[in-house]
Amino acid sequence: MKQLLCAHSFPKTIERALQNAFADYTVCTPQECDLSTPNGRILLAAHLQSHSYDPALLRWIEDCGLFPPGTRMGVFVYSPTALHTREAGVQLLYHANKAGARMPGRSLVEAAKNLDNLTPLSAPLHKSPAEILQDQLNSLARRLEQEIVRKENPRLSVWTIGKPDASATLSIWDLIRPHLSGIQIDLLSFGNENIRDCRGCAYELCKKMGEASRCIYEDYVVEKLYPSIEAADGILILTPNYNDMLPANFVSAINRMTALFRKRKFFDKNLYSLIVTGHSGAELLSRQLISALHINKTFALPPHFTWEVRAHNVQSVKENPALPAQAQIFAETIVESLKAPTAQ
Repeated sequence: MKQLLCAHSFPKTIERALQNAFADYTVCTPQECDLSTPNGRILLAAHLQSHSYDPALLRWIEDCGLFPPGTRMGVFVYSPTALHTREAGVQLLYHANKAGARMPGRSLVEAAKNLDNLTPLSAPLHKSPAEILQDQLNSLARRLEQEIVRKENPRLSVWTIGKPDASATLSIWDLIRPHLSGIQIDLLSFGNENIRDCRGCAYELCKKMGEASRCIYEDYVVEKLYPSIEAADGILILTPNYNDMLPANFVSAINRMTALFRKRKFFDKNLYSLIVTGHSGAELLSRQLISALHINKTFALPPHFTWEVRAHNVQSVKENPALPAQAQIFAETIVESLKAPTAQ
């Protein structure tokens, strides 16, 4: 079943673009949505009105509890102002993924007032903002239909930071790893590396270097990270919460992925994360990853892509009796989304 959910009407140009791209979808309100069958396709179409979020769609996600198995979802956000489309889109993606929906890479399409957010693309693409919007919606509709590929021997690039004997994050990783049977692990440690941030080279130079899987900085990113990403079927980021942000080395590495992104997109790779916080704020890092790696860098979000844990030191991990079982469940979600089922 294919459904386009919206709680408000849209301007005619927006409505026409949605109808063209999702012509075989049933348009309905959240209250009319049918979740009785698995493997559904849903587009959440948000009109921000006076808020920086769509309260009706967020309430619907909360009321749903868990989506049926195999649910795939995309999000479209229209704002009558120049602001808040990304914030609202990430919020919807975060909560829907928590409820068990899968998102293909770059599952958010944004339309600000007068399509001003698309105007910078007009010159390089030789198209009007309206044509670009239609192309983006058409592309999202196709990605929602694409087959999910699982492999017999998938590879997982695992990013770590911190000292193994003093890191709550790595202590939890030790609970996860034994349950990743049948997955080849490529463990990358960023803790002692000097990762330079992106210098902002000219597009032509960045593209040329990226096509050779290189960057102007010949460092850990080029020697270890690029080959790991290219070979992997998914990446798992193990990160503590540093001031409600990702650690600096991870941010620099993500920025430096742009050169490799010039060479190839990452629609065929999954994103996972373990976020450990001593107090609060883990969800802020999950949303950073959604924006940076799912929307910008096109990694897919399998259901329940992120596990957020409160632990302030290694001892607190050892003293939490619930963590081993939770780690096994998280590992099983990774295996299920990466590894092809064993033939009976």
